[in-house]
Amino acid sequence: MTTMQGIARTNYFRVKDIKAFRDSMNRFDVEVVEEPVNGVPHFAVFDTTNGGSWPVDVEGMGGKLIPVIFPHEISAHLEDGEVAILMGVSYERTRSLRGHALAIDNAGTVRKIELDDIYDEVHLTWGLTVEESGKVQF
Repeated sequence: MTTMQGIARTNYFRVKDIKAFRDSMNRFDVEVVEEPVNGVPHFAVFDTTNGGSWPVDVEGMGGKLIPVIFPHEISAHLEDGEVAILMGVSYERTRSLRGHALAIDNAGTVRKIELDDIYDEVHLTWGLTVEESGKVQF
């Protein structure tokens, strides 16, 4: 039996308060990387679980898990005009592939796409159903 593996990361973006951002991210299984651009600190976030996705909860008081929406955890720290782009891909050997991309600004405006969206595009463009075009999996 194989297991899903993957990778997830963000683009580099600026944050309002570096310490508050790092403190927030330290609650999750992610790595924060700092890269100066023209002398200004920019940050990227990487998933460290090899699952290709983002955290869905955080440990609270007494070890209780509290649900979170991870993109909003980043959004709350973005400088005005910045957009964080979160991408992830996962796979089970050659059996199946999954991928997503999400963009969010500091106001919480979100745009997202999934690799599986291509099946809707095939249907709109060529009129083929998923059964007729075939899924990318076995």
